[in-house]
Amino acid sequence: TMGFVKIDAEMSLHEHSHRPIEGRILSVGRQNILPTGTEVLELLEERNIKCLNPDFQKNVHDTHGAGNDEAISDESFFGAFSTANYEVADISPYEAADYIFDICEGVPDDMIGQFDFIVDGGSLDNVFDPLSMLRNMAKMLKPGGRMFVWAWSEMFPSAYVKITPDFILDYCAVNEFADAKVYVITCDMIEQ
Repeated sequence: TMGFVKIDAEMSLHEHSHRPIEGRILSVGRQNILPTGTEVLELLEERNIKCLNPDFQKNVHDTHGAGNDEAISDESFFGAFSTANYEVADISPYEAADYIFDICEGVPDDMIGQFDFIVDGGSLDNVFDPLSMLRNMAKMLKPGGRMFVWAWSEMFPSAYVKITPDFILDYCAVNEFADAKVYVITCDMIEQ
């Protein structure tokens, strides 16, 4: 399960305020939404975004136990502020994905140029070939479509790929994206 902590939710709403998220959304992996429905309603109110559906559904797809009893579904999160059709692609069917394929290996022909908004809440820093993943995400975008990529980068060794802000911005520049924004968010290390 990839996921959205509060800052991911805030950045998604920021992007929606910049340009409404409409049409078809493709999520790369099922997103585990950690803010509760109450917290999402507060975020919408803070940003003066009209709530379209306050009836949040429980997250029934979290197979990792990373959520909590109040965790809402990813469909409910996006449905709270957008009428876009929400679909999920994953490498396996274990979390009820709509499309099953390895995003680093290629894209099914019927998915090329089909999506207005592609969201990745943490897959890019967990694959062995992030460049192929970005290329394949871009192939699935409609003209004028957008990608929302949330990737961790840290200075300490870990099992994850280090996705730097420069990598994302350079990819967009080299591939002549009409608009690219990279937000860097810093946080203190969490003591365990």
